[in-house]
Amino acid sequence: MKANQAAPDLNGFSEAQKTVIINVVQAQVDAENAANNVPQELWVESVKLKIVLHRLNLLPSINTLIEQTNGETQIWWEYGTYFNMYDAKVQAMKTAANMTDQQLLEIFTAAQ
Repeated sequence: MKANQAAPDLNGFSEAQKTVIINVVQAQVDAENAANNVPQELWVESVKLKIVLHRLNLLPSINTLIEQTNGETQIWWEYGTYFNMYDAKVQAMKTAANMTDQQLLEIFTAAQ
């Protein structure tokens, strides 16, 4: 998938199929995180994180960054229920948004 393409449309799938797709993507993310020794802490609910980003007026720019990524990252952002601050995708987003470690920590702390 090219960076400027939209995330795959999951509307044609049943709820059970969506759950399987989301679980497979999450399993791949978890395996990637385990392989990279990602600390298993600072998990926040995605909705809380997105509310904090909205309140800081950062959500539109983060959504734009996500739209420029591959389809798996777009699915992860749209359907993920929890985000780990140390996740490779979160760290890549932090770098692309020119955030410091401290800024990201403050955002995740506010979302807890």
